[in-house]
Amino acid sequence: LRIDNIGRAEFGLHRTIFREKGVLAIGITSTLFAPVCFAIYFVTSIYLEPLFASADFFAYQSMIPDQLALKFLVIVYFSLTAGFVEEIFFRGVLFKVTESFKYGLVIYLILSPVTFSLVHWESGLANVLITFVFGVFVTLAYLVFRNIWPLIAGHAFTDYIWFAYTSGP
Repeated sequence: LRIDNIGRAEFGLHRTIFREKGVLAIGITSTLFAPVCFAIYFVTSIYLEPLFASADFFAYQSMIPDQLALKFLVIVYFSLTAGFVEEIFFRGVLFKVTESFKYGLVIYLILSPVTFSLVHWESGLANVLITFVFGVFVTLAYLVFRNIWPLIAGHAFTDYIWFAYTSGP
């Protein structure tokens, strides 16, 4: 594994998607992909939450202030940072690291959703399983897009809606 001369494009942070170059193609794809990500997460949670409900070890919602302007800013911050950091690491970096291994694609397809779901332990087993399903979906999407921007948009959108919905009025 060589780590010299690795730039953002090697992790999927570039301006080409479906052989189209430009922010318009990425913007349209991201806009269409974001609600699909939320639907996958939401539908999965409807089915798995009742089956594997458990007490939260920690809830990020407890850190969201009640004041409307601050609440909005904190939710946006949580959503964007999770979208960027988690997608770059669990999709882009892991893909780049595993591609040089024998059976790298298989390793990536297993490692990406498993590690992604395990870092979401704080809300119990249901959340680990829900994020595993979400992780499988976005891992496969990364292989289709070969671009991380739609995944960041989908992840941030999903987190924003979820935090806004679960943090109370």
